[in-house]
Amino acid sequence: MSKRNSVLIIDDDAHLGETLKDILEEKGYHSRFTASGSEALGILSKESYETILLDIKMAPLNGLAIYRQIKQIRPQNVTIMMTGYAMQDTIKECLHEGARGILYKPISLDKIVIYIEALKCAMLILAIGMDGGGTKDLKEYLGAHNCWMSDVKDPDQAIRINQQIQHHFILLDPGLSMEDMLKTYASIIKLNPMTMGIFMVEGLGAKEDLLNKFFQEDPHVLICRPETPSAEILNRMHQMMKARG
Repeated sequence: MSKRNSVLIIDDDAHLGETLKDILEEKGYHSRFTASGSEALGILSKESYETILLDIKMAPLNGLAIYRQIKQIRPQNVTIMMTGYAMQDTIKECLHEGARGILYKPISLDKIVIYIEALKCAMLILAIGMDGGGTKDLKEYLGAHNCWMSDVKDPDQAIRINQQIQHHFILLDPGLSMEDMLKTYASIIKLNPMTMGIFMVEGLGAKEDLLNKFFQEDPHVLICRPETPSAEILNRMHQMMKARG
């Protein structure tokens, strides 16, 4: 049985788990809570949930081990890991394995629905250093096509965000220097190897030539211009996602 707008919460903190369940029920979700990883696997063998909230630090199976088994049963589920500990190596491994994002405890209960809805989208895009007007137009278009785009001005902030959320794409503004573009892209790819890059360049110039030479038709990189129609950008993104598999 598949349930739309449904969430399975797996956490050995019963108080937090029940609280999250109650909040999500109030927001119109079908939610279920279990404090046992083995019980969760039993539930998922019979029922499908759109989203899974999974604590990392559990026993006897930890969250990463549970997640690996979930992927075998329900590979299509959106799984969001939760943690109250500084476990950077484990967090990085969870993201590399395919977890969509990380929720740090204490969890901001008033933002959890926004977070869940964002991570359920077909594509997550983080724009870095983008001009406000261009970002708004592209964000509105992508939002109407089941994509979630957020934007930050600072490349360092973008790297911090990608330590918590695995984006499908990062979009880099033409106002960034070549050094900042390449350094930011390299840092994020190191964190999340599945993330793809969209480099915005203005006009025909040295920056575009250098990027083309550097990436040499890399299928995971799109080089385009600010005036490129949003529909064309989205179409190319779909092609890249399909090629990535």
